[in-house]
Amino acid sequence: MQKQVYFTATLVQGGDDAFKRMLEESGFVLHDYSKTALHMDKETYIQTFQDADAIIAGVEPLDEEVLSRLPNLKIISRRGVGYDTVDLNAAKAHNICVTRTAGVLEYALAELVISYMLTFARKIPVMDQNMRNHRWEKPLGMELRGATLGIFGMGGIGRELARLANVFGMNILYHNRRRNERAEQELGVQYVSFEELLKQSDFLSINAPLTEQTRGVFDFAALSQMKKTAYLINTARGPLVDTPSLVKALEQGVIAGAATDVYDSEPCTDTPLSNLPNTLLTPHCGPFTAGTFKAMNDAAAKNIIDFFAGHVEEKNLVSK
Repeated sequence: MQKQVYFTATLVQGGDDAFKRMLEESGFVLHDYSKTALHMDKETYIQTFQDADAIIAGVEPLDEEVLSRLPNLKIISRRGVGYDTVDLNAAKAHNICVTRTAGVLEYALAELVISYMLTFARKIPVMDQNMRNHRWEKPLGMELRGATLGIFGMGGIGRELARLANVFGMNILYHNRRRNERAEQELGVQYVSFEELLKQSDFLSINAPLTEQTRGVFDFAALSQMKKTAYLINTARGPLVDTPSLVKALEQGVIAGAATDVYDSEPCTDTPLSNLPNTLLTPHCGPFTAGTFKAMNDAAAKNIIDFFAGHVEEKNLVSK
């Protein structure tokens, strides 16, 4: 009997369909719910995917209630590297494998962080607004060369960001749950305590997973230790930053600005950060490039094919 694969991650218009052919040529039946799954209530989701053997999942929450009521489900193939929306304990209890697409979106995320830093450093939004208001003014910016980049989380994205930042001649500090001596040797990054990372960074990029230990770690007490001229950048998960604390810090000039691509709940169209002039806001678009999306879709499909063939690449295996 053919295995049923349900695609629930959001598809991008104009994206490549090679992953669909990969699955179909391997004997799977593919059901595309990419436009509707994220907006389903829990009961509708459960009833819709009753015969799913595999799900290529986006950011929809897959908790005990959902997983316990999907009797055929064998694998959740997360399109992306984060898996905080999947209850791993529930998945393990119900013998559901969880995979991710490591190694394909790191460059796009790192590139976005560099874009934020350049935008802040050269005061592009300020000058753009001045020109639109018929004002010929040239505020002095800063160079990335010689500036200190702090990276919170030296995983794949953090390492790729460090590699790109080295091109700009930045000084790079990092804090991680465990010291990454390989990154220190290969990239010249320096390990520091969380407190030192806050105090020394001109730009602080959050690239850590969301866990109970990292949830809300960037609260007002933490932000108050940063330089008044520093910028906070979050492309990881919204809840790592306490939003009311960030709003307060920006309003009071505790830090110079903040860029965020992620929010406490998504989709988000009413963040209080939108009322502040010293913010850059994007709609969780970190991996949204044609090349990255093709690679993520292909990798998510390959994880399913590999799983049913009896082997999944170790880097992509979250829970088995």
